[in-house]
Amino acid sequence: MFKQKLLIEEPSIPILNNSNAFFAKLICAAKGYKPVLLLSKKNNYNNFFYSLHLEEYEKHISRLPKIKTYLLSKYVWLVSYIKCFTLFFGKSIIELTYSNIKYGDLIYDQYLVEYEQATIKKIDSRLAKIIYQCIFRHHIVLSAIKKTKAKAVLVSQQVSIKTGVMLRVAIKHGLEGYLRAGHHESTLQKFTKLEEIYDYEYKPSPKELEKLIKKLGKKINKKYINTLAYQVSGKGTKEGLDAYNANNKYYKSKKQFSNKYKLNNQKANVFVMLHALNDHPHSHFGKMLFKDYYDWMMTTLAIAKQNNKVNWIFKQHPSVYYYSTKDVDYHKIFSNLPKNIRYIDEKNQIDTRSLKHCADLVATCAGSAGFELPALGGIPSIVGGKNHYSGLGIAYEPKNKTQYTQYLLNICKKPPKLSSKIISRARATYIFIYDTSRFPVHYCPQVTMSDEKSANQDEWYHRAVNKQKKLFNKEIKSEISTYIKLIRQKNFYKLTKLDL
Repeated sequence: MFKQKLLIEEPSIPILNNSNAFFAKLICAAKGYKPVLLLSKKNNYNNFFYSLHLEEYEKHISRLPKIKTYLLSKYVWLVSYIKCFTLFFGKSIIELTYSNIKYGDLIYDQYLVEYEQATIKKIDSRLAKIIYQCIFRHHIVLSAIKKTKAKAVLVSQQVSIKTGVMLRVAIKHGLEGYLRAGHHESTLQKFTKLEEIYDYEYKPSPKELEKLIKKLGKKINKKYINTLAYQVSGKGTKEGLDAYNANNKYYKSKKQFSNKYKLNNQKANVFVMLHALNDHPHSHFGKMLFKDYYDWMMTTLAIAKQNNKVNWIFKQHPSVYYYSTKDVDYHKIFSNLPKNIRYIDEKNQIDTRSLKHCADLVATCAGSAGFELPALGGIPSIVGGKNHYSGLGIAYEPKNKTQYTQYLLNICKKPPKLSSKIISRARATYIFIYDTSRFPVHYCPQVTMSDEKSANQDEWYHRAVNKQKKLFNKEIKSEISTYIKLIRQKNFYKLTKLDL
């Protein structure tokens, strides 16, 4: 007999649907919840649960009655234009709220994604439309929560208006918010407070990091080497397939790199690791020192043009081709550069491991390079905002934009390597993010970023799942049993290998 319910985000692509169904099974079995699938229209999604034997579930259509939709739409448009109007008088987009919930970061990032922009240059009707989408989604989710009497929600990410709003509304109204991420290697985290929403799912807390360091002891370096090798092999995260692509050039010395790019080998090399500019700069980690990733990139380039005492290498993000931006021409931005500045585009990528030999300092806004390079070669890093290794004592974290600027302007020689203690912490962080925080899910086949973007998933994905079930039936049953027991624990808040 089900007493309470788990509300699950609307189905989308097969890859996400399968993972959501798997985690719905775990949560419902552990907590005694009944799964309720939120639908935007009256489609039959029985196969969403069929393979996981969750026959007893409900479907809730998120659409409101026509007259109520009409009236709500008029009201939301009015509120949206009023909020948009306030932005002309100094209010920041990031500060926008509705019903005492912060939504500005979601609105900003959704604008970048929906219109394929790197930054917001003006306040216009397009922004009002995004605000409308956010507030309307708020009411849809709140209505669904009330009608289904849900106790918890399950979403696949904390960014985007679809899932980000759903998670925040649920938490605000006292529900448990479950966030699952990943695929063949996954994580599951429970949120109960709004201030927790920027706790990135793979980020170790200081307590978790210390626990891991203590557990590994003198085996940290060996474990790190094995974890790195796993990433390089392509068996780990989707991003690793691009960062360590076999076609990427690997440089074994700074001199070799300097000769290739005609740089003064006697100068320090500062690598600026660019972001995919519209990859949710605000809603992943919260506070940043800059307006967005574009502002960070342009500010850092301006600094580089003022400091000719070191070499500056702006390295394009290896997965940038998945994030189209119509308002940026990289080759125009990085044309006519001084002789100490170079730009490496996505077609001429170098293996990230090359930086162990070529880099003396790494600059990123919130990217993984800020802990990966300290772990790889003791290379110091500077960041431009909160990230998934903030507060762990690995990177230099300026308090404001001025500190960031002054630090880079004053770089005139090769900074010292990091201490062995910091390197160990960076390696433990690497292990946690790429191994400890991710537990195996044999029910879900490994996929690439290209697979996730493919339009023909229905043609091959379910065959891949059925193949997994045949090959790993024993492992799947064991994983389901183990994870249910862990989620059932009274103090559960996140699944990690520290618990296994």
